Amino acid sequence: MIRTSTLTHNAESVFRQWQHAPLVLPRLRWLAGTPYARLWHAHEGDRSLGIAAALLFDAHARIILLSNRSTACDARAEMVAQLLHDLHAAGTSRITVIAPDADAPLWQAHAFLPHEPVLRCAGGRFLQATHAEVVPLQPRHRFGMLHLDRRATGMDRHALLTEHEFLGQVYEERGVVRGFALPLLGDGLIVADAPHAGLELQRWLFPTQRHLLLPDGSPALVHLRERGYACTPVGTRLVLGQSPAQPALLYAEPFGAV
Repeated sequence: MIRTSTLTHNAESVFRQWQHAPLVLPRLRWLAGTPYARLWHAHEGDRSLGIAAALLFDAHARIILLSNRSTACDARAEMVAQLLHDLHAAGTSRITVIAPDADAPLWQAHAFLPHEPVLRCAGGRFLQATHAEVVPLQPRHRFGMLHLDRRATGMDRHALLTEHEFLGQVYEERGVVRGFALPLLGDGLIVADAPHAGLELQRWLFPTQRHLLLPDGSPALVHLRERGYACTPVGTRLVLGQSPAQPALLYAEPFGAV
């Protein structure tokens, strides 16, 4: 019988069953030590069937991992039902996930509504970064960074952002933070309130990332396609609850489809 429970104890014994998944295991270890993250474990006896994870920001949650080793869809559905139950019990009023289109019915059955598709852009030729307005992220930029991120996502993600400030950059124009980039957060995060700032920060990110995740309709897509980038759908952003986010401000989304 498949059961799903919050993963708090004996995490390492579960993680050892995921050593075959080199892209999943490092994220699991990070999540296990992150106070604003929650992990779920689907299992049948001692056998691990699936792992799910969400980041919690006050009354908002972002599901960033849903990985199953079993081909049985029951494990995936069981994890989704349990994590949603636990998030609601914790007082979460808005839950966001980027899901492959094939999984959309699973989320829509729980009243999630589809928003914009998310694209993966890769394989092009990026321009060299040249603007002197891009400077290393300093503590004095933090308020502007957090303000921009709240506008883009509708969430207060200060713990997540400040944890990943190392090697960050900002686009500073006459003392105002017009955009910022955190290359070590997931697949890279870029938020900007103007295309010239967002595009320049993308040029700083491309030497360290082979691709960008972008919402469909992003002002950056025309430029990237002109540079030969192939932008293919990876899923759709689905939201349960109100969505005050402004995805047009995102020039790189750190977490892709689960």
